[in-house]
Amino acid sequence: MTIKPDETIAVGETTVTREELAGALDAATNNHKDETIFIRGDKTLSYGGLIGVMNTLRDAGYLKLALVGLEEPAAKP
Repeated sequence: MTIKPDETIAVGETTVTREELAGALDAATNNHKDETIFIRGDKTLSYGGLIGVMNTLRDAGYLKLALVGLEEPAAKP
């Protein structure tokens, strides 16, 4: 899943509201709450925005969360 700078959330390519997030993940994981959810967040995302989404995931029963960093292109010499 991806959290965009404006705090919109995408599960795969589908944008969902925070209220729809649990249902979208249930569908994506076939209701396997023990699957690891990989979270990709824009570097401009606020800490509070990230924690808010992570709390929503926890409340939905998804406890295995992993933050994914985006690789920066190598600097040109």
